[in-house]
Amino acid sequence: MLKICLLSLAVLSVACAANPRPAASNAGKPADERTIIHLLSRSTFGPRASDIDRARAMGIAAFLDEQLHPERISDWALDQRLLELKALEMARAGFSQISISR
Repeated sequence: MLKICLLSLAVLSVACAANPRPAASNAGKPADERTIIHLLSRSTFGPRASDIDRARAMGIAAFLDEQLHPERISDWALDQRLLELKALEMARAGFSQISISR
């Protein structure tokens, strides 16, 4: 069993050593339209014009990071809109009285 593990480790080491390094990243270059549309097709419900502009402005890495970690997105705008809904503050009894009165 030990021989098999050592042999597997040796084969894996040789395979990794033979694999060339990946090409330099394109982090400095702005993404082209085709790449952004492909990213949006794969990571969202499809490309919209506003999403294309936003992904171009943010950069691909930042946009993808935001998609993969939605808990980091601020809910401030949504919270402000929800403050207008008085139904969120009502008790269950209040709902039944509203439906009876109408």
